Amino acid sequence: HTVPCSRAQPPALPATLPLVFAQVCRKGIDIASMAASSGSGGGGGHQGTKCFRDFNEISRETAEVLSRGGFERASPVQEATIPLLLSHKDVSVEACTGSGKTFAFLVPVVEILRKLRADGADSGSAGGRTNKIVALVVSPTRELASQIYKVAQPLVESVPGACAELVV
Repeated sequence: HTVPCSRAQPPALPATLPLVFAQVCRKGIDIASMAASSGSGGGGGHQGTKCFRDFNEISRETAEVLSRGGFERASPVQEATIPLLLSHKDVSVEACTGSGKTFAFLVPVVEILRKLRADGADSGSAGGRTNKIVALVVSPTRELASQIYKVAQPLVESVPGACAELVV
């Protein structure tokens, strides 16, 4: 038995999204010009000016994992979005392949997970349950899901007791 696909309109964007874009514009963050002035190339070639270890919001453990992977400096996309995501803002990013979008959302997810673990909020006190889903990443293709998983694994493994799972 098949169920016909719904042709309903996608849900409206959260009301906070335009505010975030307005805040970014007021702060003068222009991702396109940052990328143009900081070099080009895929696979981490879009290097920004800020080192991951210099972000107050990023733990030493996460910065070390990034460094071991060859990522010392944040891309312009990451510089603009990581602080916003870590302050629980809604962010929408459209950028070319190799611009750093995956780390731009995975680093905040891992930092939020790390904070929850450190604060004991994920210790299983709610009904004795110790395994909780903190983040769910949905991908349009299996190939992209596999790529995101491979990038997420070392970051998530740096959080004691945490794990990443790939479900396709």
